[in-house]
Amino acid sequence: MTKDAARHGKAPEAAFVCPVARPPFLPQRRLKLLSRELRKRLEQLNRGALRAGRPGPAPSSPASAGPLPLTDAVPGEEVRTALGCFLLWDRPVRQILQDSENLHSRYSLVFDRAGFAADPASYHPDIQAVLEADPARVFYLDIETAGLASGPVFLVGLLLYQGRSLVIRQLLARDYSEEPALLTYLSNHCLNCDALVTFNGKSFDLRYLQERFISTGLPPLSREFLHLDLLHEGRRHWRDLLPDCRLQTLERFISGRTRPDDIPGERIPAAYHDFVRTGDARELRDIFHHNAMDLITMVEVLLHILQGRSGSHPESEVLPHF
Repeated sequence: MTKDAARHGKAPEAAFVCPVARPPFLPQRRLKLLSRELRKRLEQLNRGALRAGRPGPAPSSPASAGPLPLTDAVPGEEVRTALGCFLLWDRPVRQILQDSENLHSRYSLVFDRAGFAADPASYHPDIQAVLEADPARVFYLDIETAGLASGPVFLVGLLLYQGRSLVIRQLLARDYSEEPALLTYLSNHCLNCDALVTFNGKSFDLRYLQERFISTGLPPLSREFLHLDLLHEGRRHWRDLLPDCRLQTLERFISGRTRPDDIPGERIPAAYHDFVRTGDARELRDIFHHNAMDLITMVEVLLHILQGRSGSHPESEVLPHF
């Protein structure tokens, strides 16, 4: 079982797509050499006339395309710390979500203390604490791990509000030895955080991070956060309305968005181990996208709670991540 499975239950398996068969062909010269009787029998088997020509190029596949370098998959920058290096990638949400202007305007409206569906005093105290914080000091957090029991944290995703723009900041340990440097940077970065927003973070993300700080010989996070766990808010609002309160279920209901090409959560630890072993960043790129979409969905869930939008909210198109 993986982190995603622990949060939401088993992720759906990817749909199998049957390849489309090409009509058989024979080179022109060989087609002319066939006897009339043999040609007729072959056409009966083919259920149609034989065609002459040359085959088109074979469809490309990930296996035949060769490994994808990390620099092509994740155009981030190396960050050096006293404990080593890791990779950091910042990008605005507008590079991921096409309809990001609507998201930005709604988010700004909320933190300008307007656009609420109800009196802010009626919201749960955890939500009130987030609304009272400086929006630049509200961090959305989602982690990816190399296993549930004791595997390293290899990717930390943060969504930040900088200059009235939503920004995704992702920290990557390119191999197992870079985890302490990543955690050290995160610990220092969290000094700028007053309110933390997660999805099941009280049970998983924050606890797991604290365990990794201790396992790597680092002091645990000492910062006391105001912590809003949206899994609990989702259950309060939709427990009796939806089949479950998994993040991607809320995403379908609130944003009208599905992720048909999303990497399954149970595949993520093995995909990271494969990347460390081979250097092929093809699936790592998919993990970055999965992580970023989880963060964006958290913002949408919070806005939905605050602004009372219905489940028929128009779908925001996700831009290709390759």
